[in-house]
Amino acid sequence: MSLLSNQGIQAFVFGIDPNTGASTLLDLSDGGFLYGFDTWSQPGDTGGDNDPLVFDVTFLTSQILTLNNNLNISLGQSCSLDFNIDMLAENPAPGSTELELPFGGYYDYILYNNSNQLIELDELADYLGSSILVQITHVVSCASYWTQITISDNLPPVFDQVYTADTVSCFMDFNTLDPPTASDNCGEISYHLVQQDFIDSNICDDETELVRRYWVSRDESLNQSSTAVQDIFIVRDYQIDFPDDILFECTEYMDSNTIIEASTTGAGIPISMNGEDLSICNYSFVYSDQQLPTCANSFKIFRTWTVLDWCTGNIILNNDQGEDNVQIIEVRDTEAPEIIAPSFTLSATEAGNSGVLSCYSLGFIPSPIVTDACNDFETYIITPVGEAIYLNGNDASDGALVPEPGLTIGSHEIVIQALDMCGNVSEKSILIDVVDDVTPTMICDEWTQVSLNNLGIAEVEALSFDDGSFDNCCVDLFEASRDGGSNFSETVVFDCNDVGDTLDVTLRLKDCFSNANQCNVKVLVEDKISPVAFAPVNQTLDCQIYYSDILPALEFGQNEILDQYGQLQYYDNCDASVEVAIDLNINNCGDGVITRTWQVVDSYGNSSNLVSQQIIVESVSNWQVSFPSNVLFDCSSGIDFDDLGEPVIDNQSCHQIATAYEDEVFEFQGGACKTILRHWSVINWCTFPAEPAVEHTQVIEITDQEAPVFDVNDQVFYTGFNTCEAYVDLSISPVEDCSDSITVTFLSDYSNQTDWVPGVYEVTAVVADWCNNQSTQSFEVTILDTIAPTPFAQDQFNIDLGGSDEVLIHASDFNIASFDNCSEVVYSFSENPADSVFIANCDYLGLNTLEFWVTDQSGNSSFVTVSLDLTDNMGICGSNVNLLASIMMPNGSPLSAVELVDQVNVLLDISAMDGSFDTDIDVNSSLTVQASIPYTNISNGVTTFDLVTISKHILSIQVFDSPYQYWAADVNGSKTVSTLDMVYIQKVILGMNTDFPVQKNWIAYWDNGDEQPWTQSESLNCQQLEAGEEYTLYAIKLGDVNFTATPE
Repeated sequence: MSLLSNQGIQAFVFGIDPNTGASTLLDLSDGGFLYGFDTWSQPGDTGGDNDPLVFDVTFLTSQILTLNNNLNISLGQSCSLDFNIDMLAENPAPGSTELELPFGGYYDYILYNNSNQLIELDELADYLGSSILVQITHVVSCASYWTQITISDNLPPVFDQVYTADTVSCFMDFNTLDPPTASDNCGEISYHLVQQDFIDSNICDDETELVRRYWVSRDESLNQSSTAVQDIFIVRDYQIDFPDDILFECTEYMDSNTIIEASTTGAGIPISMNGEDLSICNYSFVYSDQQLPTCANSFKIFRTWTVLDWCTGNIILNNDQGEDNVQIIEVRDTEAPEIIAPSFTLSATEAGNSGVLSCYSLGFIPSPIVTDACNDFETYIITPVGEAIYLNGNDASDGALVPEPGLTIGSHEIVIQALDMCGNVSEKSILIDVVDDVTPTMICDEWTQVSLNNLGIAEVEALSFDDGSFDNCCVDLFEASRDGGSNFSETVVFDCNDVGDTLDVTLRLKDCFSNANQCNVKVLVEDKISPVAFAPVNQTLDCQIYYSDILPALEFGQNEILDQYGQLQYYDNCDASVEVAIDLNINNCGDGVITRTWQVVDSYGNSSNLVSQQIIVESVSNWQVSFPSNVLFDCSSGIDFDDLGEPVIDNQSCHQIATAYEDEVFEFQGGACKTILRHWSVINWCTFPAEPAVEHTQVIEITDQEAPVFDVNDQVFYTGFNTCEAYVDLSISPVEDCSDSITVTFLSDYSNQTDWVPGVYEVTAVVADWCNNQSTQSFEVTILDTIAPTPFAQDQFNIDLGGSDEVLIHASDFNIASFDNCSEVVYSFSENPADSVFIANCDYLGLNTLEFWVTDQSGNSSFVTVSLDLTDNMGICGSNVNLLASIMMPNGSPLSAVELVDQVNVLLDISAMDGSFDTDIDVNSSLTVQASIPYTNISNGVTTFDLVTISKHILSIQVFDSPYQYWAADVNGSKTVSTLDMVYIQKVILGMNTDFPVQKNWIAYWDNGDEQPWTQSESLNCQQLEAGEEYTLYAIKLGDVNFTATPE
């Protein structure tokens, strides 16, 4: 007997049968269940701790419980799991179809999540797709087994109905309808639209459209239901909600003037009763406005709406709710102006007749700050003594004055009124104070003078500076200050330091109310007493001292050098300065007078009498002269010809000495190549002619045995524009020689050295100095012709093939009078002179552009552009011209696979991917060429947006700016754009018509460069074709004025 327990399962073993291995157990636990039962009420376990039920369990010691691993177990309809152990066991008994668990059938189990937390069975839905750990425990043997399972949901959702039908207004977006409902065993359901078909898209025929939608639903495990069908019947709604009458405050209109516009963000537009756009149900509308003024910036607009039913063609002017098509929009001003006017103070500027307290004010009342958001306004001011006097004569906008008899000192209430142009009135009362804050009125002497006495001072009373100052009430005290107002007193003192200055004196007046005012007086302080001066006696001076000592000092401004000959004596009551003038009246020979003149000037400009001293300067004759020696030198020694000596004069400061010479030049005498006799003459003009000139002759001999040195380079010159000759100006490098007399000669074998023709010449330069020493050098002179010939040719050369398939044209055939400045020329069709012949054949029929070249013998060339007009009068080449054309849409997109045909519908060419045509056309043919566009989708690019654009054009709201739009809008071929075109286009959009009245889907016209509509042609006359010209076809999709069509 033993007690077995495991995981809360308790059983008492009473004994074991040795023959069968059966053990008798007494169930002592509440947990566990007998194999084959899964409820507590089944036999085998009553739920008591000491269950008296005895049952036999056979131990099969040779068997082991084997579990399936990683099983996928699906939840049932209620998103729950009927869990039992045999779901996991892998080993049934041999030969048995039933599962026989080892050790008997009493097992228990526990479920864990990935975090090792216990899981109850009713929590398994929370672990869909997750791995769960399962522990199996045998109750008797306590043996445990582990495995992994995955919980899944494999049941798809189910639609409640497989077919539903809904009906909605055409104004309602059917996409907002809910799909058919479905249910699922676990979790949330998602709905998916898998297909949508427009079974009936024409609402105008029977007032109904049918949309069929196919739905599936999926649960969170992506299990998908079967398909449900939902039919949506869209029916026409005839109720139009016209915009209501509306009132705007003018402030709203001032903030945004778009609020009155016919728009959803403005004053409204006709819409459906649930607020949808009318075009959804094939309605459109237009309106007209009549605006009437009310007052100032206020007004009323009577807006008349016209709604057009495109299905019936009826015009709707009202609805069942009693609304009509006339909307009244009013902009009104109901707000009075706002007044901002603070209290203020007025001065009692007017003097009364009965003393101080009778002072009063007629002062300025400032304009109040008045604002009105919409209109102009006027302001008025009422005072206790009557309405104010307005400065502008109308209202208080520019301010006002207090009326007579004025406001006395104290507080007073005034009333401000503001009236706008719509009759709105506002009013504001404020207090003003009248006070005596008027300072005295100052009247001063603008200028005054004060003279100092013999002691150099002057004392002046303050009242002396007044010139009639007064106060509106009473005067108390006069004071004056000369320090800018820092210190005031009843008198002001001036002294010598002020002489000549204009001083600011401040005069201050105080009234009885302590109001003070002041003014400034310009005071000129004068000193009218002149200084007294005495000059020194006259003196005598030797001219040698004058030139050696006195004159140099005076030239440096050292006038005091003359003080040794006496000084000035003077005196004055104030400070004074001495002015001295020195006059030097000395001639060139040292005779004359130095005059010193003094004047004493005081600080105010008073001057003494002029006093003078004379210093007599006397001259002495004692000068001497020394002449330069004779000179013999070689020219190459570097001696300067102008530096061969000159006379030297001693003691000449008191004399006027002049030196001069004359040269006599002799060639090749006495062994020198040049001898100069220089005759000197020296004169003292102070004693001449009493004292004659002193003369002397100096002999200068010059030798030179070296030839000049120079260099020369080969030189190039060019012919002129209108001549074959060149202007030649030969040159050499600077010559190195001691002589300043050089001659240069050029020798050449050319007979005329002034006119040189192109070629190479040898020239010899001969250079000689004054002693006839010579040097020679030879060099080459090259004359070049670089001037290009001037072509002069026919602008156009006309020639016919003359029955031949080619003709030879020589460049000289074009020449008229081409010329060159130097030589004969040759003619060619390119820069290569050998290219002188052009072979013209059928490929060059018509006008051709060629180059006519002219080349001279120096290789210079130039050209002009000429024309060759080749004709084939005998028809050798035929009459075909290559037509280069392309077809494109107005937006520039090319059209391919478009046929180019003639008027009998013969195919000429098909446009390539880039829209181009390339074919030969007989220009002699009377046929025409046009495009055949194969695209057949009539609604391609045609939308209600095109109708809106056409409507704006018809109403002149936004007129077409392209001829393409006129062609596209004119679907009835009337060469006008009208509402009839809009009706035809609407019928195509609604599927009521499959073609336009013109029986065309596309139209193509040849571009003629004209921007006016309907001037272009669909056909091109073959006889108008020009070779080499490119032509353009524009393809227009009828009805598509916004150019959204595609080539299809």
